[in-house]
Amino acid sequence: MFLLKDFSRDIGKLLENSRNTHDIIIRVGEGTSQKDFKAHSLILRVRSGYFQNELTNIEKLYKENGIIVFDKRNYSPKIFKIILKYLYTGKIDLKNLDTFDILQV
Repeated sequence: MFLLKDFSRDIGKLLENSRNTHDIIIRVGEGTSQKDFKAHSLILRVRSGYFQNELTNIEKLYKENGIIVFDKRNYSPKIFKIILKYLYTGKIDLKNLDTFDILQV
């Protein structure tokens, strides 16, 4: 069991330190609340059926300087950050969210 805990922590570090290793930017929110999340398409595809479908034809996706740019502006950055952390670590923290935010997750 400790091995899985360590593995989850280590994969979570990839998300925190994705500055030089990411191959996708997910653009979330609109206007002044827009935020870019750096991530790894391999992890997203393995952990999420949604991303598996959306990223199947990577060569056809829009890229900037070789990095995939994936627009999901209909998500709030606050909610997407929680979802992304879950995809990387398998952990979800709902204690600081109100009911509406929890339903969005």
